[in-house]
Amino acid sequence: MTEKCAICGDPIVAFTCEDCGRSFCWKHTGSNEIYLCPRHKIKYDREKMIEYEIIDKKCHLILKSICPKCKSPLYVKKVQDDPKKLYFQCSSCDWNSYKEYPLVVSEDINVLTEKARQQKILRHKSIKYCEKPLRIIENEGEKFCIGCLIDTLERGDIFTREMISEITHLPKEKIFPLLKDLRNDKLLNGVIDPLTKVYISLTPDYKDYLINRMKVEKINLEELAEEIELDERLVRLILVNLVNKTLEVEGTFIDIHTFINNELLIDMIVEQIKKEPTQIEEISKKYKIKKKKVKEIIGKALEIGRIKAFYSPDGETIIPGEGLQTRLMDLVNKKGKIKLDKIATRLKIKESVLRDTIRDFIKNQQIKGWYTQDRGFATIKHLEDEIRSIVKIYKSISLKEMADKLEIPAPHVEKLLVKMIETNKIHGSISGDVFERSQAIEYVQKSSTRSKFLNKKIEDARNLQYVLIIHKISGSCVFSYACSELNFDSDLVSGFLQAISSFGTEIDSSQTTPLEEIKWRGFVIAMSEGNLVKTAFICKKSPAPSLKANIKYFILNFENKFNKNLTNWTGDIQPFRKTRSLIEKFFKVGSKVLFFIPQIHKKSLSRDQIEKKIHKMVEKSGRIKLLKLEKEFGISTNNIREILTPLVIDGMGRFTKNQGEFVTETQLMNEVGEILLNSNELKITDVANKLNLEPSETEEILKTLINDGKVNAKITNGIFKQI
Repeated sequence: MTEKCAICGDPIVAFTCEDCGRSFCWKHTGSNEIYLCPRHKIKYDREKMIEYEIIDKKCHLILKSICPKCKSPLYVKKVQDDPKKLYFQCSSCDWNSYKEYPLVVSEDINVLTEKARQQKILRHKSIKYCEKPLRIIENEGEKFCIGCLIDTLERGDIFTREMISEITHLPKEKIFPLLKDLRNDKLLNGVIDPLTKVYISLTPDYKDYLINRMKVEKINLEELAEEIELDERLVRLILVNLVNKTLEVEGTFIDIHTFINNELLIDMIVEQIKKEPTQIEEISKKYKIKKKKVKEIIGKALEIGRIKAFYSPDGETIIPGEGLQTRLMDLVNKKGKIKLDKIATRLKIKESVLRDTIRDFIKNQQIKGWYTQDRGFATIKHLEDEIRSIVKIYKSISLKEMADKLEIPAPHVEKLLVKMIETNKIHGSISGDVFERSQAIEYVQKSSTRSKFLNKKIEDARNLQYVLIIHKISGSCVFSYACSELNFDSDLVSGFLQAISSFGTEIDSSQTTPLEEIKWRGFVIAMSEGNLVKTAFICKKSPAPSLKANIKYFILNFENKFNKNLTNWTGDIQPFRKTRSLIEKFFKVGSKVLFFIPQIHKKSLSRDQIEKKIHKMVEKSGRIKLLKLEKEFGISTNNIREILTPLVIDGMGRFTKNQGEFVTETQLMNEVGEILLNSNELKITDVANKLNLEPSETEEILKTLINDGKVNAKITNGIFKQI
């Protein structure tokens, strides 16, 4: 099979890691190499070469170009939001022709050249690049594996800039931008602390543990911080990250020290309401949630019978106990459909009062339903049950006939049918004015398979038998650990130590080979030195490159964790007892081997489950690529469009011009607002390109904003101009 980049699939491979065996394109190859243009004496690092798209390792400075600000030579760059457009950027100062005078921007390189000559920032008739081959400055850099770095960072630990700098040999100031780039590319799942610049990751098992706790209990951040030995601020960052990245947990921080999920929040609000009449505003402020959300929670509690209460006439106070509203609510929920005249007689009230009460129910989101044409009222749930009964009998039925059976207007029927199809409550489609029933469809999510990389880790765990960590200065063993069920008695371990002692002086830390291997009594002892300790990893056979890489990272982590104890060691081995969990985590061995190696199961999701997950993802992100959803759920793009089409019909969102993205109307309005803030005069085509919409569609959106009085502007000859 042809090698390709393990991250983006680019067939042009620039680097293959000896430790993990994965290949990467130039863009996804970690590098701290520094290149130099021999003509201009300008240095290039990896970030700069990516920024200017230098893949041929040649200098891209423009000959005879002059920055109007500092007289340095210029580069040509692409506009980030509109890559078709080109402009000039100074190689030394912050001047560029996109934002500063003289403004020189164009999609046509010839037009760009002519404008540059007119403004006297280019002296050639055409743009000519330096193209001198860049050379690596001796002893200033090397390539490193982004894949191995990601694997290390995602183990479940805290990594400081200093630790990552030692792994990658990058300067400390470059670590934070590297982490941000990896996170923006969705290659890291952990938390980057913007203050201390540390990176925090969780093992899959501890992540599941936290999520399960967040689902069922109120989380005290102070206690959790003490439990996992982290600063409370970092714990808060971890929980926020979990809520934002998983669909499994929904909740809120009710104060600076407490997180609570929505189910427990309902219980707390219900308990508060039971005690005394409570203002909605008071609940809203106490739990830091909007009043609309408070009413939704109370409505749900009333519907499922968790509490009996009713609203004050202004709808701003919820009152516990039995009242007209409570009795009417019980009747509506019990029957599903009521006749207003009969219920008014039963409750001994006027029918107009009954209608006003039901109107308040709907306003306060206590109930959802419609008035029927036979002077009744039916809940949405009741109408949906009726529709299910009808479509079981009729494979095809007109909307008018169904409306007659339900005694509600045909538009209401259509709206209900669309929602039920969308949420997989019924299977079918609407063509013209006719509903056609179809068979239920099950979607199967792509099953995960155990990767070659994970198989290597399992093989490494089986190979490793015993670990010895020896204090470098004293030569004493600070920690030893048996990684297998083989019986290593004290005499055997003593023999190992003697073997290490006899060969210890031969280890040369300046060697390019990271480990020295010694064969002894049928075993292989892989020995390595750090700054403070020597280590001996006893294996059945010679360790694989992946195990060697793990040993290197383990020593770095161990010395960082126990630096104070090792530097001023008094012979006390008590502090090193925690090393066991460190070894189990790094080498997947011991009692936690099954705990850390994920069990892969085939997952099957129904269409209903997939639709709900997709809708939540769309609602959370606002704008989402269909390709991402395709990879997430293992279903075709056409099926995803089918799932999202009802949202388009309901006016909740739309597909972009290339049909590759879906964007909600709320997100679209936010993006339009941001664009309009930055300029008073814009081409419709420029706005369309930024929104990824057709120009005609964009013009229609802008005209609507003008007509609705949300913006004071006019459109003339394809130009949007604010007045």
